[in-house]
Amino acid sequence: AAAAAIAAAAAVSAVPHGLVFSLFMACKMVGSQLYLLIGERIPADATLRIVFMVSILTFLVPLLVDDYGVTLASFCLFEFGLGLYWPAMAVMRAELVPNHLRATMTSVFRVPLNVLVMVCLAFAGNASEPAFLTMCTGMMVLCLLCVRRRTRAPSGSK
Repeated sequence: AAAAAIAAAAAVSAVPHGLVFSLFMACKMVGSQLYLLIGERIPADATLRIVFMVSILTFLVPLLVDDYGVTLASFCLFEFGLGLYWPAMAVMRAELVPNHLRATMTSVFRVPLNVLVMVCLAFAGNASEPAFLTMCTGMMVLCLLCVRRRTRAPSGSK
């Protein structure tokens, strides 16, 4: 039923925002539920590497394919990855940051995060969709490199 509604909306070129948002949230929920099943068997850093690799692909798909359904499926896959990302990142944070510093470090890192968001939003207003998707792909590559660097660091130099 959802696929038929999305196809009908795409045919008249009206995006059903509520349906798309609901689909994204459902994909995110499925990702987090999957993490509950695999989280104890697959290390969080391995999960993050997979999430970032898949995220790179999900941002490349709309650059290569000009189809509403394919793009929607690609973004749904990205949201699924976010469902895996948040619990995996919480596990990594618990492993790497001592409990007594966690709240302070999270607050301190919100400042550069908010600056990054403002810069991206300013860029988004003046950029084409391909340029913005390319920027998102680049950020995912950077995230993947950071996770790879973290996992290759000697155990004493965390």
